[in-house]
Amino acid sequence: MGRLSRTKGAGFERKVASAFRTAGFVDARRGLSQTRNGSEVPDVEGVPGFWIETKHRIRCNTQAALAQANASRAAARIYGDPKRPVAITKDNRAKPVATMLFTDFLVLLIQLRKAEARAVYLEAALKEALENSEKGAA
Repeated sequence: MGRLSRTKGAGFERKVASAFRTAGFVDARRGLSQTRNGSEVPDVEGVPGFWIETKHRIRCNTQAALAQANASRAAARIYGDPKRPVAITKDNRAKPVATMLFTDFLVLLIQLRKAEARAVYLEAALKEALENSEKGAA
């Protein structure tokens, strides 16, 4: 891989990490061990529960990028830390795309549904508590 390709890839890793920080993942950063052995850490680390590999090329092979994320995650031997592999790829002059296993996507949807149901419950409980406190104050 040429220097220009490495520079473009490193810049994309920084942009992806920055986007995660903006989204509230304050520990997101470019993998620190990229200059030694790319399989030691994900391209972007600090996003709990995910092993993130990035690719920015003329035309990315998303399946190959996801396979690399999965293989790198397995090679790192992260025992007891079930990180889900995610490939964030970007073709030149295109928007980034996130690719993950369908089963992992379903798990995320289930977790989202549970979180939404919990939020509705908490909102109703808070509303009831506020109404009760207003009645007690009157």
